[in-house]
Amino acid sequence: EASSVLSIQWLASEHTPTEQLGAALEKFADCYDDWIKKQIAFSKELGENEPAKRIIKRQKVASKRIRKGIEVLTRTGNEDVLRAFRTSQEAMLRQFIWNTKSEFPKNLGEGDTRRIDVWADEYRDAFTWRPFQLAFQLLVLESLADPTCDDRAVLDLLWFPTGGGKTEAYLALA
Repeated sequence: EASSVLSIQWLASEHTPTEQLGAALEKFADCYDDWIKKQIAFSKELGENEPAKRIIKRQKVASKRIRKGIEVLTRTGNEDVLRAFRTSQEAMLRQFIWNTKSEFPKNLGEGDTRRIDVWADEYRDAFTWRPFQLAFQLLVLESLADPTCDDRAVLDLLWFPTGGGKTEAYLALA
């Protein structure tokens, strides 16, 4: 399950038990926490460093929000949130598959219109999220699902150079 956690097909599948999904996502969050611990150790080598302290504080807040997103996603009674999450994963999977099927622009009427089975084995591990993309989705999930969440007032912004995968992470939440 830990190796499956970045698989868009696995995340989208209603056959992935909620408990298994939650456990895999928690392990994913544990990896982020382990990385934060390494950052803390490294920052201690720098001595008194206010920017490092500020960044680590933000990382810890992000970790808490990721874990809250996992809780909201997998909590009994939040089946609508889980269904919306899986639907967005399936939509992104379909888009990724369609994108690979169209090698170049086609004239009207010349496109491949055969049905695509997104659940085919060939797509199981073919399309995966980068860790930051999945983390971002989890980080904002509570504020999307709960209109009373304090984090709705936070503007979450991804910054990566061109080609880093920001658009896909945003679209999965749209």
